[in-house]
Amino acid sequence: MKGLDYQPAGEYEEIDYYENDCGVVFFHDMFKPYTEKELSLISKADVIYAVPPTVIGMNLFAKRAGVNRSGSWIELLVAIRTLARTLNKPMWVLSSGKDARILMPDRLRPLKLYGCNSTVAVWNDDGQYETIEQLTEGLSEKYNAVYDFCCGYGSSIRHFNYMIGSDINKKCLGYIKRAILEGINEQDNNTRHNAKQP
Repeated sequence: MKGLDYQPAGEYEEIDYYENDCGVVFFHDMFKPYTEKELSLISKADVIYAVPPTVIGMNLFAKRAGVNRSGSWIELLVAIRTLARTLNKPMWVLSSGKDARILMPDRLRPLKLYGCNSTVAVWNDDGQYETIEQLTEGLSEKYNAVYDFCCGYGSSIRHFNYMIGSDINKKCLGYIKRAILEGINEQDNNTRHNAKQP
């Protein structure tokens, strides 16, 4: 599966938190409750958009990040559902039809993910996109600030004017800080929209 083995070239520092005018990234494990500060940060988002790990990827990514997890796949889905209910904002999360029974979104839309059939769970929003690329582009045109609760290396959030990302991998956060938020080693950084902090 695409993405399981991806790591950008180079060394990146491990960070817990970084913020500038373009966005903020912070360490957060979806199996833990959000702190008041974290809720304050993510409440700035206009939309929540995420491509969570698969069942296999969940444990692989946790191991790579050095995080011991005791939570199950079902608990992760419940945490995502709780986030949707807590924030009560437009939210798009890649999901399977089977997982949607636990997530309980407003609707489920078909979507192509890297050429394969997939679905996206949608809360408090509507729209139809054929591919994940069209979804990312459409949401970034419609909304200014995004929150991604499993942001990885930032491929989903980099298209938005203001990015809020959290992940369990502190090196991923370090990469986003250096390569995206600070604009180092990114050829397309000059073409990004002017950041508009919410």
